[in-house]
Amino acid sequence: MRILLVATSYPRFHGDASSVFLRYLARAIGNAGHDVHVLAPNDPLADNSVTDERVRIHRFEYFPAKRQRLTYGSGMLSNLHASRWVYLQVPFFLVSLFISLFILARRTRPDVIHAHWVIPTGFIAVLVGKLLGIRVITTVHGSDAFSLRSSILMRLKKFTLNNSSAWTSNTHSTADAAMGGTSISVPKIIPMGVDVQLFASGDRNLQRSGLKAREYAILFVGRLVEKKGCDILIKAFNHVTRHCSGKVVLWIVGDGDEKQTLKELVKDLGLSATVRFFGARSNEHLPDFYAGADLFVLPTLEEGQGVVLLEAMAGGVPIIASQVGGVEEVIDNGVTGWLVKPSTPDFWGDKMSECLNSARLRVTVAKAAKSKVMSYDWSVIAQYFTKLYETVSRCTK
Repeated sequence: MRILLVATSYPRFHGDASSVFLRYLARAIGNAGHDVHVLAPNDPLADNSVTDERVRIHRFEYFPAKRQRLTYGSGMLSNLHASRWVYLQVPFFLVSLFISLFILARRTRPDVIHAHWVIPTGFIAVLVGKLLGIRVITTVHGSDAFSLRSSILMRLKKFTLNNSSAWTSNTHSTADAAMGGTSISVPKIIPMGVDVQLFASGDRNLQRSGLKAREYAILFVGRLVEKKGCDILIKAFNHVTRHCSGKVVLWIVGDGDEKQTLKELVKDLGLSATVRFFGARSNEHLPDFYAGADLFVLPTLEEGQGVVLLEAMAGGVPIIASQVGGVEEVIDNGVTGWLVKPSTPDFWGDKMSECLNSARLRVTVAKAAKSKVMSYDWSVIAQYFTKLYETVSRCTK
């Protein structure tokens, strides 16, 4: 088959973390023997280093290249919140996306258009699909389900999902949020996956260079935006340093518009010597962080699925995560990790200290998680999507 993926972001260069899970999906579909075309916005940082067999990338401009601010970075919603003038780019983006998708779909004649995120890509894909008689599958990831809840946007979501040939969600929680209690067709639940082999290949000693054997490392990986709750983690870490039996350091991997605010918080709490910001890191470097950490913590306030949880599970590091959104469908509380309701930093700190003080507990949970994560390997997830593509493409148009 020929599949056309359309998204608001896609890795711009080798090692870029922007929606890197979509690259893994495209690669896995290509490895299954299908031809894949990807349409995503251009960016000044984009080059020709992102190459995968049977995957062709097409990028479109929506504003003068050096002034494009709507996509990439902290994500579309965060970029809009950060600067009001970015809203001026929205109509240009929508028109450029529609024209680019229409031209590419008419030229390549895909069996299926697979749109990622219901708004704006899913909505535009449905319009193009109707005009060209091409089946459309829309995938809801989380931010588009939990954040876009105004009456107008809910109507657009309902129209998009009801007019897609099929739609998928990474978790039941994301699906429920997307439907919002309205009459929308039932989705197929297909989670995003993880490259288990890659994230299980980390070198523990490499990342822990300079740490002593009795020192603990707590890890956070993700975008540094408000909804990820990294400020809660830093305050909880301050509590941990006073209650853990050994010395503890905190590694923060990622970038975003909250980075400077978080650095100031670290300085105000007197934690500069034990908290290190590494910035964004490529997936090739992340396995060493997971292998070197003693505990992975995700105090997110909102989450559709949490691909970083799968990475941590594959990397063999025990997890503490917020009991929100689709996290409960990834982590079995007390078995493959621990779930904590959003609460005070001291409460989080107590749980982190409890885990760090019991090596046996950490080993048991990490082992169970590593066994479960095999069902999320991209080779498995790609089979679910290709089967759906085949089913949809066989339907009478």
